[in-house]
Amino acid sequence: MNPKSKQSMVVILYVCVLGFLGSGCASTKNLSKAWEAGKIHAVAMEASANAESHAPGKAKDRVMWRLNQGAALRAAGEFEESNKAFDLAEEDIDQFEEKARIKVSQETIAIISNLEMLDYEGHAYDKIMMNTYKAVNYLQIGDYEKARVEFNRALERQRDAVEINARRIEKAEEEAQKQTEKTGEAKQE
Repeated sequence: MNPKSKQSMVVILYVCVLGFLGSGCASTKNLSKAWEAGKIHAVAMEASANAESHAPGKAKDRVMWRLNQGAALRAAGEFEESNKAFDLAEEDIDQFEEKARIKVSQETIAIISNLEMLDYEGHAYDKIMMNTYKAVNYLQIGDYEKARVEFNRALERQRDAVEINARRIEKAEEEAQKQTEKTGEAKQE
């Protein structure tokens, strides 16, 4: 890889990691400051410590911390460890997706009281970036077959996100149409 490509990749990585690290509580903001100061290995160690302290059954933000850990380890050049962190995040995300239908009542209660009661399950962009990072890690390790698999997973997550958003848009348009019809009927009376 030529120096210009490496420099571009570092800039892209910097922006992506800031996205992971910049979303959340004070601990992630401290990590973001350390990242901006160029203390990549310190960020990786801190993110790993936070991820480990949020082990299964122990805290609701486990996915966020695993994503932070994976991104920080990737930035530190620890690609295999990064993929292990992303694998753990992906396991949790997959479990959340399996339980999604059951959790509607819990989310309703949280909306009424406090959104912080909900587990951070990852957004579509988190999932897409997670698989993309894993693919790039595998490329850097030289495992092209696993990289291809991860790129395909990222593509599938993108397709899923498009489908889900299309259904949301369709539902919103139907609701808007119903509201317009109600408003029109009320004006005629």
